[in-house]
Amino acid sequence: MSLAMLKLTSIALLLAVFASSLLILSDARSVAETDSIGPCINGKCPEKFFCDTDHKCYPDKWKPLGKVIGRCVNQLCPAKHTCQMDYCVQTARVSANARNAIFTANPAAAASIGPCVNELCPEGYVCRNDGCYAA
Repeated sequence: MSLAMLKLTSIALLLAVFASSLLILSDARSVAETDSIGPCINGKCPEKFFCDTDHKCYPDKWKPLGKVIGRCVNQLCPAKHTCQMDYCVQTARVSANARNAIFTANPAAAASIGPCVNELCPEGYVCRNDGCYAA
């Protein structure tokens, strides 16, 4: 088999994988509406998808929203992020100082509302031991 034929076979296989990722779920939402469809290949994604900084392909409609940092926790996101389609999307620049700031949690607040998202929590909460606690 020639090198050109091998390349064409690889491309066909990749396209088949992407096509199978777009199967419609029973609730009439495509996989692409709720999650990435898979990894970027050489920094590229199928048509109508973009390669985000996490090297995964997301729907183009998310691109203008900003950087997706993870899933929402009880429909909440860290400061300067909003919960859109169950994902926390950056709405404003977060400085390195704010991201790496050291918070002191209220020891009386024993119950976590959920996990931290990239070491960030919704406004009024702090990240401690990978959980979001009331400040």
